[in-house]
Amino acid sequence: MKSNVVWKEKPKLKNASLICGLPGIGLVGQIAANYLVDKLSMTKAADLYSPHFYPQVITDLSGKIKMIRDEFYCWKNPSGDDLIVLRGDMQPFINPQIQVNFPHFQVNNDILDAALEMNAKKVITLAGLGISEADSRSKVLVAGNDSELIKKAVDLGASITPTGLPIIGGAGLLLGLAEIRSVPAVCLMGKTNAKVQGPDVEAAKSVVEFVSKLAGFEIDMSEIEENAKKSTKIFKDVLEKVQEQEKAMKRSREVDTAYIR
Repeated sequence: MKSNVVWKEKPKLKNASLICGLPGIGLVGQIAANYLVDKLSMTKAADLYSPHFYPQVITDLSGKIKMIRDEFYCWKNPSGDDLIVLRGDMQPFINPQIQVNFPHFQVNNDILDAALEMNAKKVITLAGLGISEADSRSKVLVAGNDSELIKKAVDLGASITPTGLPIIGGAGLLLGLAEIRSVPAVCLMGKTNAKVQGPDVEAAKSVVEFVSKLAGFEIDMSEIEENAKKSTKIFKDVLEKVQEQEKAMKRSREVDTAYIR
């Protein structure tokens, strides 16, 4: 089933770059995307709702609900190519009893469809890369489907990812799906310590600074730590609700169905 894209405003953009940052290792991509949206005062273009997201809503302190969704924001760059930023609450839900990957393919194809409608000409995904030990290479690594875009990132100081490295979820899948459509795409990965649980603000900072150079815009980094706290709280709230529902679902399966009316 396709996602439902609800447009707030369908902008006319110039050679736009889609920058995608979703929850993952160290919340690097999510923190980075949220900071771009907030610091550049971006305008919401659309919400993407999918039957492949977790089947629940989230309530706030006032009792109002929020559907789990991805959000597209746009920014017209006065000195270069325009930006589309995708941020979201979580990636598609995979039922552990079924273990099919179709939801990831469907949602990420829907993301590309919406971005291309806004004149996206390239895709840049943001993620964290867990490392077990320190090395002397740059703080940001790059992989992609386009040699020229990879070379540009390397010239700016990124290192090429190790051979055979799997890039899981939207950060990697969008690269492959974009290649099928002949859209240049790269993933920028900020190094984060694989042994440390929780958000990595420094890795997110490195990724934001790097993507600003690659996509050709300037951004003030002075408030990223404060912004990261807000991003982390939102994600933790969503994750706690998901975990509570998973426990409830597990308990319900353990109940004798003869007692269910």
